[in-house]
Amino acid sequence: DEIAQAMNGLLNADMDALKHRWDPKTAADEGIMSIVARLPQGKSPGPSGLRAVHIQCATQQTQVALIRVLRQLATAPEKFSPALTRALRSSRLLPFAKPGDATGLQQNRGIRPIRVPEGLRKIATQWALRAVVDRVRELLVPLQLGIGVSGGCERSLHAIHAHLACEPESVVLRLDLENAFNRIDRCVAKKLVDQ
Repeated sequence: DEIAQAMNGLLNADMDALKHRWDPKTAADEGIMSIVARLPQGKSPGPSGLRAVHIQCATQQTQVALIRVLRQLATAPEKFSPALTRALRSSRLLPFAKPGDATGLQQNRGIRPIRVPEGLRKIATQWALRAVVDRVRELLVPLQLGIGVSGGCERSLHAIHAHLACEPESVVLRLDLENAFNRIDRCVAKKLVDQ
């Protein structure tokens, strides 16, 4: 209930405040270029084959065009042609072999699909999310620890260990929803991805 209330507060009452904090039409170019500079190297490209290194090689002249395209993606993507919009929304789906568990009892845990989005859309999304990440974190912490931070999972484990150290009578219940992803109807998932 607390999470639902926090999300409703974010989605309803706070949307006006969030809209006025950041305007992608006037936001500094440095914000976009700092995201571009921090793109991880060696990651799989999206469907177009565009890699981080390609985007990072932008010269001063091509940076202007890149920033213009990213602003358009963040403000009015519908102004792009339908074919380009579909291309920018597309992703590659790659199989990832899950390693065995820590106990060594299970050697192979199957395949997990990994979605690799198109690079330009990913940059525009990260840029837009920067505007709201502090407010979202403020609303959802301590219920959600992985907002806009690296190592959110580790933080939650440290919080659990600290709680158990202070409250030894507490109990932790671990649920492993084995293979939950593979129970999703693939036809329904494809329809959602295509939207």
